[in-house]
This record gives sequence, C-alpha cells and structure tokens, in this order.
Amino acid sequence: MKSLGDNLIIRELRSIGREYDVKILLAVESGSRAWGFASSDSDYDVRFIYVQKPKWYFSVGKYPDTIEYMSADRLLDFSGWELRKTLQLLSKTNPNLSDWLLTDKIYLCDDEFLNIIRDVQVRFYNPIHAMYHFFNIAKRHDEGYLWRNGCTLKRFLYFLRGLLACEYIEKHQQHPPVDFRELVDSTVADENLKDKIHSLLALKTKSKESDANIVDKALQDFAYNLYDEREKKLTDFRPSLNDRSLSELDAILYRYASGNSI
Repeated sequence: MKSLGDNLIIRELRSIGREYDVKILLAVESGSRAWGFASSDSDYDVRFIYVQKPKWYFSVGKYPDTIEYMSADRLLDFSGWELRKTLQLLSKTNPNLSDWLLTDKIYLCDDEFLNIIRDVQVRFYNPIHAMYHFFNIAKRHDEGYLWRNGCTLKRFLYFLRGLLACEYIEKHQQHPPVDFRELVDSTVADENLKDKIHSLLALKTKSKESDANIVDKALQDFAYNLYDEREKKLTDFRPSLNDRSLSELDAILYRYASGNSI
C-alpha cells in the first residue's frame, strides 16, 4: 500500500515526464530513506532514469543529460539521468547507480527494463572501484565531519556504512545491500555491537538531521579499527576481473532509445 507521500512523488514524476517529454524507466528513493536511517526531518531523494524520444539521439548538438528539480518546500529532491549517461556510468561501476538499481523502494518502474539492467549491473560490477568509492566515503566523513563540532548520528552512520560496505565487497565481490540493517547483519558478527548499531538506527529515526549525539565508545572503537584495517589492506584487494564488451550496453540503449519499447 503506497502512502500519501508516495502518491505525491509519483504525481510529480509523471509531471516531470510530461514537462520534459521523456519516458521515466525507473524512479526510486535514494540516500538515507533507502538505507533505512532517515531522520524525522529528512527530505526525499528521488532518483530516476529516463529515455528521450528517438530524435534526441540523432542530434549533432549536445544537450543536457540530467534533469534536476526540487519542490518549493525543498522536501522533494528529484534528479534524473538520461539512459546513455546511465549506461556509461554503469560500465564504470558507479555505486550510487548500483544502489538505485538494487533498492526495493521503487516509485515508478518499467519491469522489463529493471530486470535487464539489474542483470547487466551484476556482470559489469567492478568490486575494486566500488571498494575505493566506499572507503573514500568513510575517509571524507572522518576528515570533514565526525569530531569537528560534535558527532551527528547521520555522519557516524555514513562513516560506518562506508566501512561495512567495504567488508561486504571484500567477502562477496558484489554490491552491498542497500538496506543498512541488512548490511549490518551480514557483516557484524558481534551480537552486542550489532544491537548497539540497531539502537543507534532507532535513535536516528527519532532525531533531526543536525542533532549531535554521543556515540557509544565501543562503537567508535569498532568503526576506527575497521577504518585502520581497511586503509592498510585496501591496495591489496585485487580480485580477478573480466573485461566486458560495451556492445551489450549499446543494445540496451538502442532497444529503448529507438522507440521500440516506448
């Protein structure tokens, strides 16, 4: 059952599709609401993939390949990527895109497209690129946010998510679960630490984005031990990779941009 908020977002997405004369193939929730640790005042980060009409792809001129829109109250933040741009980023393992494709928080969806692109995402996934992405998220939060003016739960959870994602990728060589609770349960063996993290998540959902809270010392130590260990062995993570032809992605672009599937 969709909530009133979901219905509003779907109406806005359809309005965007009409205004820009594009077909939205997939629209999902991203960020903290998709991960499962949104605060009471978190906005909605709606991300979508769209395809232009066939004539757009046969133009000599270069036109924008993104659509950005924010509601007047700044509660709804929409950002869309054109299909060619999306496939280019998929070929390079863009972890944000991987989140979009694997989340179950979906607003609009072409089921056939989603099945095709999820299958392709798995086969093009480069765990080395993803590992560096998630470690850099942790590093940026450590250096830029965590202990400068008090540690907000939001920043600590971003920091921890980046590190646990690295743990998951090292073990499975696949994209980590989008839902943070699932990620915690699949990477944290210590039941006491796991309970502490789940308690933090419960507190986060009742807090505001800017609230500073004291993070349990045992959790801080756990996170920084992960950070130090990952920093030492990051360059040693070199799983074998298979080269893949972009012709498979070209076929998807042709299929949806030619108008045959619109």
